[in-house]
Amino acid sequence: MTNPILDLSQFRTIFNRYFDAYIEKKMITSVPQHIQSIFSHIKKLSTDGKRLRPYMAYLGFRIYCNDEKQIFEKLICIELFHFYALIHDDIIDNASTRHGVATIGCAYPAPGHAPAFALLVGDYILSCAYFEATKSFPEQTQELGLREFATMAEEVIYGQMIDVSLSGTWNASEEILEQKNMLKTASYTFTHPLLLGIAMSGSQLNDEVRKWLTDVGALLGRAFQMQDDIGDIENDAREGQPTLLTNFLYQHGTPQQKILFKKMFGSKEITQKDKVGPVEIMTVSGAVAFAQDYVTARLQAVTLSLGQAPISVVAKTAFTGVIELVAAL
Repeated sequence: MTNPILDLSQFRTIFNRYFDAYIEKKMITSVPQHIQSIFSHIKKLSTDGKRLRPYMAYLGFRIYCNDEKQIFEKLICIELFHFYALIHDDIIDNASTRHGVATIGCAYPAPGHAPAFALLVGDYILSCAYFEATKSFPEQTQELGLREFATMAEEVIYGQMIDVSLSGTWNASEEILEQKNMLKTASYTFTHPLLLGIAMSGSQLNDEVRKWLTDVGALLGRAFQMQDDIGDIENDAREGQPTLLTNFLYQHGTPQQKILFKKMFGSKEITQKDKVGPVEIMTVSGAVAFAQDYVTARLQAVTLSLGQAPISVVAKTAFTGVIELVAAL
């Protein structure tokens, strides 16, 4: 009998118990007393995650394995890596809060050393992620799984480096933006976790399933990133972050729209009180409509591919839920 596959909400409820217990044991009670307070703050930062990456790995695991008793502990390494990436992202962005909670840099009581301390905390969590990964794969797929984990880490760092290098460049090319989105979001959030989940099951992945998962991961990831960009137009403009929407404006906008947007790009003075702001420019120029069509086309492609997907009917239903999740963002 096949056990039902959990949806994301059900998964989060169970996974959070394992992850919170790990944070409590590894990062609060076992660290030197002098720094326990900052590690207690880590628990506050870690409680509000979507858990999308470990969930995708869970789906990959369930493609081949019906027994999910041991999977939740194995998935901890993926969320730890994501936690590390978020801490470093906050350092890069000089962010003061995340989901309404002070970042590590702002919570540390010695401001002059806060970035350095946050960097060290991120590095510690990364070391924990790799250590947990060594325990997450059965012997027959351990080498494959650890290689996949290392590739995921390498690619997301490449993506972040491209992201930083493009800061302030509003006319960045479509090609480089697609590459950044693939490395930083699509592969990282969907493709690699799916493949890691299969490795965690101990199953050998055939070429047909690998190709399908890779293609679907790319489609879901690009749609996911575009949804995020649509919802973050104003902040991206304020921070000087180029997206495929800014590329559309550069390619198809009127001269006046380009001049107005270029003045706003990277300006901290943008406010919602502006009569013509980034959202209005992107809407009138057709960039938002382009982005919405971009999302729809990729989610439709995933839906069509499910008909011939080399996975079970139960797994197909779970992937339909992921499509709906991305569409609703």
